[in-house]
Amino acid sequence: NQSRKLKRLLENYHPDFKKMQINFLDQLSNEEFYQLFGIQKRGLPDELFKNADTFDDPFNNVLVRDFCFSLLGDMLVKLDRNSMANSLELRSPFIDKDLVEKSFNIKGRNKIGFFKGKKILRDCYKNHIPKWYFNLPKKGFEVPLQSWLKNDLKYLVNQSVETKVLDSLNIKNKKIITKWKDDLMNNKKDNSWKIWTLIVYSHWARKIKLI
Repeated sequence: NQSRKLKRLLENYHPDFKKMQINFLDQLSNEEFYQLFGIQKRGLPDELFKNADTFDDPFNNVLVRDFCFSLLGDMLVKLDRNSMANSLELRSPFIDKDLVEKSFNIKGRNKIGFFKGKKILRDCYKNHIPKWYFNLPKKGFEVPLQSWLKNDLKYLVNQSVETKVLDSLNIKNKKIITKWKDDLMNNKKDNSWKIWTLIVYSHWARKIKLI
């Protein structure tokens, strides 16, 4: 919803678009990281977006960084794996080479409206698609992780916060992890992705007999 988006924006805001983009990718604040491990966190390296500041337009630089990181490393991977798993041959027409090159020659201010993205597409199809369609909420590929961890996968949450798991990570302040879990279960804060990271680590650590 809009309030959640606004809160996330305020939590990650930085006048430098590049740093703000990194903040959105980073799950732990510097303070929380220090409380957990007792050491200062190294920032996400500049190499993450190496050679991504290629435009004079700051918004286009945001888009090309998303293109290089989120699209190639996340979204297209999901499309490819899920389509192959269902014996489907899938194409993504909006990442056609000529179309992408053309789009990056358009100023950023012409691509986004006030709290609304995809301005060009909206303008192109406003006379061809019913108006109600443009007001539908955005639907991505995210799974209902919060709901799963609170219900069917709750046992994984409990396993991931066991003392032996946290000790193997050399976590100094286990109360923070307990608060993540309590806030999630009591609908105070969605810490599902933080806990999911613990779950993945826990599964890997047990598999290689680290814990």
